[in-house]
Amino acid sequence: DVRANNFRAELSVAFERITTLERVLARRGQIELTEIEEYEPDDEEGAERAMEREGLIARVFQVLEIIGSEAKR
Repeated sequence: DVRANNFRAELSVAFERITTLERVLARRGQIELTEIEEYEPDDEEGAERAMEREGLIARVFQVLEIIGSEAKR
């Protein structure tokens, strides 16, 4: 399905950009890559992340349900 392929492409680009940002900051000496791996959000940030994650998961499953229902037609 075109939408699924577009979603995969967008997600791939997002991950590439995140990795690029991490490496640029590390090369500039602004962060150590281990800081990212070892980072632990505080309770407030953790709650915000959980809400964002749940929203993203819900949107992804909504699209998958639409694709699945259209495929059955």
